[in-house]
Amino acid sequence: MSRSEAYEKGMEIRQQLMGDAMANQMAKTVYDDPIMEKFGEYTREAVFGLLWSRPGLDMKTRALICCITDTATGRWPELEIHLQMARRQGWTEDELAEALLHTGGYIGVPAVREAMLIAKEVFAKMREEGGDQAAPMIYKICTETEWAEAEAQGAFTGSPVDLADGFIHFSTAEQVEETARRHFAGQTDLMLVAVDPDKLGDALKWEPSRGGALFPHLYGALPTDAAVSVSPLPLDEGGGHRFPETL
Repeated sequence: MSRSEAYEKGMEIRQQLMGDAMANQMAKTVYDDPIMEKFGEYTREAVFGLLWSRPGLDMKTRALICCITDTATGRWPELEIHLQMARRQGWTEDELAEALLHTGGYIGVPAVREAMLIAKEVFAKMREEGGDQAAPMIYKICTETEWAEAEAQGAFTGSPVDLADGFIHFSTAEQVEETARRHFAGQTDLMLVAVDPDKLGDALKWEPSRGGALFPHLYGALPTDAAVSVSPLPLDEGGGHRFPETL
């Protein structure tokens, strides 16, 4: 059975929101029978593929909305899932706790108390498992000269293509090698900059690009102190770029 474009996009968005560990765990414990498998296929297409990918709101905002509506309607299992998604999208523990507390004046204290107890357990579990980092690194490929200038100025304002498009292009770990093949083939003066997305705030947007996949775009300058690592991107014997073993 062929999958629709919305389904494929939904798979990518869901994986980005949940992360590998959470998605794999749910596959083993929730969607491990034919009945729930049908439900999972439906939500990947209709919810993640069509709803989460709509323009107008970024995924960080959508994740927070889910936490609020879960609390207002008493959907506690879903709240546990969406709190983890919200953390991966950049919301801090304090911000999420404050957002839940704020709803107390409108939906009642008992529901908020339950939500905050769940949040306490979720945050503690994520810290214990090392999964409290909001999101995986994103990557920028630029020339040695461009990055040297950025370090001198304290910020990277973009390569020519970024300046032309009005935002700085980034790729995820899964996307960056294809980006190099398509746009930097044969170049020998390149640097791979790993960036912590948590340091970019609301200026970072996830938008459809190559093949309809969501790519990170930064609407503003990239502070050089947001870079976690900067490494050369040499060519291998076959003429392709040699990436670090672990991105």
